[in-house]
Amino acid sequence: MDSFVNIEDRCEITCDVTGDEVQLRFGGSYACGLEMVVTEDALEKIVKVGAAALERLRAKPENEAGAEREVISA
Repeated sequence: MDSFVNIEDRCEITCDVTGDEVQLRFGGSYACGLEMVVTEDALEKIVKVGAAALERLRAKPENEAGAEREVISA
């Protein structure tokens, strides 16, 4: 299954920790948002890839934003 989500700065992001899983919720309510349940190891990958992406995004001059696609994986 393929999914696409566009998350902007005004999107509410919350999480619940239950046992050995984290439930990430994007959007304000249970009825109209996206939820992901991840393990600790999966969350570590998400954070690692997100941190690398943020570092690369901030290193680019403004006029180069979106100029080329860079794939970052963990």
